[in-house]
Amino acid sequence: TVEPNIKEVYTDTEISKLLKKPKADCSFTEYRNWVVIHHLLATGNRISTICAIKISDIDWNDEMLAVQVQKNKRKTRIPIEETYMKVLKEYVDLWLTDENGNYISEFLFPSAYLNSEEKLNRVTLSQSLADYNKSRGVLKTSTHLFRHTFAKHWIMAGKDLHSLQKILGH
Repeated sequence: TVEPNIKEVYTDTEISKLLKKPKADCSFTEYRNWVVIHHLLATGNRISTICAIKISDIDWNDEMLAVQVQKNKRKTRIPIEETYMKVLKEYVDLWLTDENGNYISEFLFPSAYLNSEEKLNRVTLSQSLADYNKSRGVLKTSTHLFRHTFAKHWIMAGKDLHSLQKILGH
């Protein structure tokens, strides 16, 4: 029999370095990337999915995310943990809402220019996250490893595999 490859994941030490909240005077990009790391670890979404998420996809009351773009072409709704929901709310209020309470971007994770029309692309976000990881002393830079890390934590928490399949879009 052939043993399956053991997928590499982010360690707890690496995760804690990546999730350390940026200073108050940080750039938008650093703060956005910090939230994206939270998002990756909370949802297991692919980078292409993350780039397409709009603020309107978040159901703030039910703490759910409507995933419109997935590799399998299926739309789904996934739960958002309360801790990540707080991070999201603070991020949207702090960076994506103007003084009149209007969103300045339709995308949850816009480009560094904060242009509502400009969707962040996979390559740019992947490079930005790789730079973020290195700046935090984390040498692993693969965004896909976050999916493996999410899945491992899901399984280790004793949650069911059918729900994991659905969330991961398999």
